[in-house]
Amino acid sequence: MLSTCARPLLLLPLALILQAGFVKEWQWTETASPPVLVTGRILDVHRTGRVPEGQLPWKAETWSNLAGVEVLRSFTAPGIAAPSHQIQVYFFTYGSSVKGFVNGSPPPLPDITPGAIRILPLRQNRNPASEPWQLIADSGFNLTVPVRADRNGEPAPPPSTRAFLLQEFSNTLGGGTPSEIAALSRYLSRQSDGLSGELMPLLETQVGSNRQRWAEIAAGLYAAQGIPRPTVSKILSAKPETFAVPGPQRGNLSLIQAALRKLQPTPETPTPDTEDLLIRTWIANAPFNFWGSANSLVEYANNPVTTDTLRRALRNDLCGSSYIALVLARQGNKAILPGAIARAFRVINDPKHRGCDSTELQGAAALLRDYGSDRDLTHLAAFVRKYQTLDPDYYSALWQFATESVNPREIPVLAVVLTDRRIQCCGFRYCDFALYEFDRITKQDFDITAATIPERDAAISRALAWIKAH
Repeated sequence: MLSTCARPLLLLPLALILQAGFVKEWQWTETASPPVLVTGRILDVHRTGRVPEGQLPWKAETWSNLAGVEVLRSFTAPGIAAPSHQIQVYFFTYGSSVKGFVNGSPPPLPDITPGAIRILPLRQNRNPASEPWQLIADSGFNLTVPVRADRNGEPAPPPSTRAFLLQEFSNTLGGGTPSEIAALSRYLSRQSDGLSGELMPLLETQVGSNRQRWAEIAAGLYAAQGIPRPTVSKILSAKPETFAVPGPQRGNLSLIQAALRKLQPTPETPTPDTEDLLIRTWIANAPFNFWGSANSLVEYANNPVTTDTLRRALRNDLCGSSYIALVLARQGNKAILPGAIARAFRVINDPKHRGCDSTELQGAAALLRDYGSDRDLTHLAAFVRKYQTLDPDYYSALWQFATESVNPREIPVLAVVLTDRRIQCCGFRYCDFALYEFDRITKQDFDITAATIPERDAAISRALAWIKAH
């Protein structure tokens, strides 16, 4: 119980979490089956009421909602009335009591938030003037599809929902921002059926010989892959039929290969120029694709272009650069450490993480813990002490990120938290959680799960004495 309550959620890609149990994952071929597809901008979302227990297959606090949607583009089957310029869509969200998901329970619900651009697969609505539209299902991963709002040119009206989806994919990959490409790439990475044969002709028409755009497409698609993944070299040298067999997470491997081959004169072997372009693109895209960029760069961890480009990113405080530096340092690149350590101190001394999300704090704290000097560890502990009273929420995140490995170098930070008698959560104090971590690292066998507060205090005194003696 202690470790669960003390630990912040690990920042893992959703694809890895979903593999823990059965979750319905909507394939794009299924999304092409409903009678109505809408590419829309979510204008607003309003809760309409809590769903009574027993009305849904799952047991969790669930609310019904109505989303106002601006229809940007749509496709309807023959004989079905097209949606108007603005519609309402009914869908479910979870309430505040739902804190986590275990083995696909409760199931993922549609990703519909104000400002988002989504393809919404809809059921037929026989009374659109008086009733909201409904999605083809209540739950499932990838039920809606992230795409681009604008469209280049006016392509011919698609003859089918399948063609409509392919046009939207091409429009987003071929003309979207790197962030939009990354979002769609994550969707495509979960597909089983290949897209290359139908999608590449559309992309070739739209992108032409724009090498930077092909680099954005290839880098985005590759970064979305889970791990382990085939290297860029192996993807390029593989025969196209290698990726023709459908299977989980195989749907865009052929598309990655086709996009990579657009970057170089010889299709089978990556040229240095191609590698350099991909490296720079992955690092530039770190602010919104830190995990994908970091794991894509593992193949090029000690490439001089990686080192030079990441050094500049660290100096410029690029969001995601600390996390990438942590991953590459673990791959043996020590040349980046001076700049990475310097930026890590800038990050941890800023509760707003220099405008980045908490992943950057995670990377910065781990860099100092694992690769900082003894003096750096002393300074890290001093920052933990500084924010102990100055900003308790930030302090809680900082000390936990600094102590999430089995590493004796965590002890200076734990020594600070062991003196904190305030309640953190679950009826346990900060010092109780720190003692649990201290026990885990030193194997000193402080079993306090069911101990009384005086017993815990005695154990904490022994831990502080141990630290002083060592």
